[in-house]
Amino acid sequence: MTQAELSYLLPLFDLASSLVDDDDVEHMEMGLGEIAPDSLLAGDDRDLTGFWVSMVVTNGITASLDHVVTLRDIVTRDRGTITLNAPWTLLRAAVESAAMAVWVMESGQRATRRGRALRLWHYDFGQRQLWEDDTGRVPPPKGSSGKDRAKEVLALGTALGIKPTQVSTDINYADIVGRGAVAVGLDRTAARARWREASAFAHGRSWPLLALTSPTGAQEIEGGFGLSLTLNEDRLRPLADLVHDLLNGAVTRYAELAASPDE
Repeated sequence: MTQAELSYLLPLFDLASSLVDDDDVEHMEMGLGEIAPDSLLAGDDRDLTGFWVSMVVTNGITASLDHVVTLRDIVTRDRGTITLNAPWTLLRAAVESAAMAVWVMESGQRATRRGRALRLWHYDFGQRQLWEDDTGRVPPPKGSSGKDRAKEVLALGTALGIKPTQVSTDINYADIVGRGAVAVGLDRTAARARWREASAFAHGRSWPLLALTSPTGAQEIEGGFGLSLTLNEDRLRPLADLVHDLLNGAVTRYAELAASPDE
């Protein structure tokens, strides 16, 4: 794929560039601005003892930006071309991270935003516990395991009046991508379809090669025929548009929640 063939990525790249200082890409969150002390987001964070809503959404937005900027730098370098699976993989990660941030922030109810953020914290600590199990890591004497931290999150949610099941239910990426899409005015089913395509390419599955390509030739081989397949670069466009709309929606909603009511 050539740069010209991927020109439809430019709106997404322009959005990322407007938020990222290319001289300081290690601090992408700075492009989101400060959280006003009297803002809704500051209120969401209050009394969450480190399990902040703002950290969840900031991490999601910056992770999405990170993947978009990486794709941008690959495509726009001198004689830049990209391989088949890489753009799908990067944009899939960008979709998940941005959709997560949108999903956490989209509600107008503080309790809902807090509950969703705590659900992510709980899920994260569960994943950390699995990592600790795999690596044999033992927390230091005054430290806590992932399992311990997950219990803290659950107890905090209960103290805030949030039902335990709202915090302890595992994350379903397909559901959150769909919900994030609806929150920014997109079709739930179409968004999930784009995410499934990207996930299949990321994991090296064969079905998208058959479903999304056009055969250009065939050669008889032992036991059947080998096909030559061509993937139209425009197949990537709906996924890029989805990332753009989710990321833009996340940044816009963050600005609303982080601003002072007097602004």
